[in-house]
Amino acid sequence: MVDIFRARTGKRIVVINNADIFLDGAEVRVVSIEEPQSIEINFDRLRTKRVSVKNRARFITEKGYVRVGKPVLKPTRVVVKGPSRNIARIESVFTESAVIEGLENDTVAVVRIARPSGYKVSCSPQVVSIAVNVQKIVQRELKDIPVHLINVSRNVKALLDTAEVTLTIVGGEKVVANFTPNDLNVFVDYRKFMVDTVNEVSPTIVKFKEVKCVSISPRLFRLSQNVEVK
Repeated sequence: MVDIFRARTGKRIVVINNADIFLDGAEVRVVSIEEPQSIEINFDRLRTKRVSVKNRARFITEKGYVRVGKPVLKPTRVVVKGPSRNIARIESVFTESAVIEGLENDTVAVVRIARPSGYKVSCSPQVVSIAVNVQKIVQRELKDIPVHLINVSRNVKALLDTAEVTLTIVGGEKVVANFTPNDLNVFVDYRKFMVDTVNEVSPTIVKFKEVKCVSISPRLFRLSQNVEVK
């Protein structure tokens, strides 16, 4: 047993004395220490630090279902503890790479945090809960969605041959049910007619990322009017 009561940070040489060695049996004692007579110990301060938790778990839904949004971790931050030089390098920790399959409903899974790298480093708590939103996949038709013609020069009067489209979207049932035309933007870039010298241009659809557009009608647009205004 070595007394390190007065130890300071950094490398220190500790001399081992006969009194530092304890052996079982009252009739046994150490006469001399042959090797080693000293040891080198690297002392460091104990430090704690609060860091973020990043998810590595995978959540796989059953066919016909979809995960909506990102997994929600609780807690989002944990406390790591260990030697100061090791803790200084840690900015975040990760969950274990668990795989949770066959999901048809909202799910909360308890997943362990992977042991942080570094000697004598621990974290608290050692597990987090991860909640995922799972919904049944449905589709819905949206009619009379306005189409905007953009990037028209000020001295040009231009119109599209069709001012509206019909879209079919697919996504989670709650997301699709609450989806409105305000959640997307459909437009045709006037410059494509001029730069590419084409007669028909496909529209661009900017939509809420949780839904997918599987069909659009019409698929191509023409200019019904393209007049330079003096």
